Amino acid sequence: MISALRLRRSGSHSNQIINMTYSKRKDITTVSKKTEYEKKLQIQLDEFSTEIDRLKARADKAEEPWHKQQVEMLQEKHRQAKQKLGELKESGDDAWEDMKEGISSAWDSVSEAIKSAANRF
Repeated sequence: MISALRLRRSGSHSNQIINMTYSKRKDITTVSKKTEYEKKLQIQLDEFSTEIDRLKARADKAEEPWHKQQVEMLQEKHRQAKQKLGELKESGDDAWEDMKEGISSAWDSVSEAIKSAANRF
């Protein structure tokens, strides 16, 4: 309460400084959340790649055309997810929040396709 009273007494200039400080803190928080999100997605993308490579090895041994088609489809979905991650990394600090839904959809698509292929192989 003491600091609130002091702020009221000191006038609008202090309020502007506080608002600017809050805005900068918000920007820093947004950047750090975006960076954390990018790292999380990169880890998942690497895990997808490992799983696709494992399924590709199994498909090569099986010598079934549909196995290879499944792997090609997985690789395409992986490329699309990787492209989304690239777009996220290039996006502005405010725009990335708007991109999350599309990215989440791409990640879900890859994840579900990998699970489905793994169950079939």
